[in-house]
Amino acid sequence: MVLIASVDVSRVLPFSAPKEYYLVYVFLVPENDALLPSFSGKVVKTLLIKGNPRLEYVFESSEVKPKPIRCSPLGYLVRGKQIYLWKRVKSGSNGEASSSFSGINVSSGGLKASDSDGIVGVTGGREYFFILGFDETVKHLVFEAFMNIDGVIAYNTRWKLTRIEVNCYPLPSMKPLVKLDGVDSVKVEFRSPVNIVDPYKPSRFRRFLPLAGFLLSYNIGEIARMDRDKREYWDLINIVSAVLQETHNLWDTVKRVYYLYDGKAIPGLTGYIKYYVAWETLEKNPNLKLLVENVLSHAIIMGVGAGRANGFGHVTVKLEKTSLERGHDKS
Repeated sequence: MVLIASVDVSRVLPFSAPKEYYLVYVFLVPENDALLPSFSGKVVKTLLIKGNPRLEYVFESSEVKPKPIRCSPLGYLVRGKQIYLWKRVKSGSNGEASSSFSGINVSSGGLKASDSDGIVGVTGGREYFFILGFDETVKHLVFEAFMNIDGVIAYNTRWKLTRIEVNCYPLPSMKPLVKLDGVDSVKVEFRSPVNIVDPYKPSRFRRFLPLAGFLLSYNIGEIARMDRDKREYWDLINIVSAVLQETHNLWDTVKRVYYLYDGKAIPGLTGYIKYYVAWETLEKNPNLKLLVENVLSHAIIMGVGAGRANGFGHVTVKLEKTSLERGHDKS
């Protein structure tokens, strides 16, 4: 398999050997009402580590980069809609949480969390879920955690496992999870706060402009098996931004949000962004289409940006067709 590393087909790079990635849905029920941390990705990590303590090194060690595992926050379903448990706040001038909570009713029977106490709640007997993505290198550790997670006690309640749905996808692949055939635009929905990393250099500062190459920079590096210090990697960042072009109303759909984490209000991105597919570029080089399809497939499984192992960067991808035929009005 061959990867073309430039729009004008001037350089060719070999596509790496496929790696197995797993996308798993885990459903479980708390025995009684309980209060949780403000960002419930911590709950998911705790449950998995209690199921297999050897996962603590994978989640917590600074030596494991990038993380071969990611999770969503804890969520539940309301009329088919997925609601995730995390607290939004307004930010004061000192960066501390200063006011209200929105989006989720945290009252749980006799337990009630106020707007300022930094906790959310679960209701006993209600089914919750989380989504887990990981690669083959930690498969044995994660499946061992699944074997022991039923009956785990965490946050003053016992969690009963109800079911697990496991999907496996090799990437990169000639038949990726996402196929762009006949698609006019790609809609990426931010289901938990997204923290965009700097693709050009290590930095404690995050980027907030959701160009496709920036948003998907981690996924591009994993699919191409490239580090951030290589020129070819930067080329791919720019190429993906050229192929997936942000729409003019991105600031109407992408919102800055402050989420509460360890008592601090931290800025991230929420909402969704739509990218037009630049078919005039893809038609010159069909291999670019395969690259972008694999990158988007990886994003669905492994999330985007920084903090994925803590529950950040959980996204869904929707492919859309319009009534216009690639620039020509069909009427």
